[in-house]
Amino acid sequence: MKKYILGQSLFEVMFAVAIASMIMVSVVSLSRQTISGSDFSRNNALASRYVQEAADWIREQRDDQISQDDWVTFYNWALGSPTICLEDLNAIGWGGSPPCPDIVGVPFNFNRFVTLRQIDLDAIPGNESVEAEVIVTWMDGKGMHQVKSISRYTDWNL
Repeated sequence: MKKYILGQSLFEVMFAVAIASMIMVSVVSLSRQTISGSDFSRNNALASRYVQEAADWIREQRDDQISQDDWVTFYNWALGSPTICLEDLNAIGWGGSPPCPDIVGVPFNFNRFVTLRQIDLDAIPGNESVEAEVIVTWMDGKGMHQVKSISRYTDWNL
């Protein structure tokens, strides 16, 4: 009479556990990459919004000066190409110099600053402009990231 052995050998069990482990590691790794990409996309979208807010705020500053017939004051703010922190756009006036503190009211570590430059290509009075390079930076597990926007502001009241 033949005897049949029922069940699995130790080798078969170990092989099945190894395959299951590799599948689990792959699923966890893929999930982690998906979450990391999602976090970067969210932070990049937020940084883009903060850049746009700063560009709009600078435009308002320019418009306030022009409405007072004082373009020269706005133009002179760019004298020497200063870099200015813009952590709180609700504060009165411009911020301080770098290193910049985190943006006020934001739960993540975003820094926002602007570099102003006077542009006068032809030396004809009234043709000058101010170039504003707004940069928002943040740090995550993959390093430092930034979103940048360059705008040129002119005296539209000529």
